[in-house]
Amino acid sequence: MAKLVCLNGNNRGEEYFLEEGKHTLGRGHGRDFIILDRNASRQHCTITKKDDTYIIEDTDSLNGTIVNKKKIHSAKKQIFSGEKFLVGDTIILLSGKETSTTTTEAPEKTDIEKFLFDETRKFTETTTKKVVKSKTVRLKRNLLNTPVSTIFHDFFNKDKK
Repeated sequence: MAKLVCLNGNNRGEEYFLEEGKHTLGRGHGRDFIILDRNASRQHCTITKKDDTYIIEDTDSLNGTIVNKKKIHSAKKQIFSGEKFLVGDTIILLSGKETSTTTTEAPEKTDIEKFLFDETRKFTETTTKKVVKSKTVRLKRNLLNTPVSTIFHDFFNKDKK
């Protein structure tokens, strides 16, 4: 029976056996395979098994799903046993045969770095910088619009609460 094997991250070593039908992957509750990765969407992708054919479909996730170093944002792609795909920062292997978790070794960091899609990493870093900058600006605006007396009152009375 085919299975998904998580090779790194918080789910490292976990396996999910694939039966006939559609399987959902993501970090949200109620998914068939919950990915504990903050860069994975709540409903990141689906894998459909029909006979010995596996189709992976990105479900309009923010970072897309990467199969064999190619992003398949909002698209379907057939995957085969032995292929790896990326959900957030988590690498998952489609294994077509029974293997134990002790024989499935996680790749070295250099392999992970090679597997990751550079554009995704750049996009994530840029987005993070924009979010941090906007929160800083919002904080400055809030302080500028708050009367000084309120700021002093909150600062000196914080121990009394």
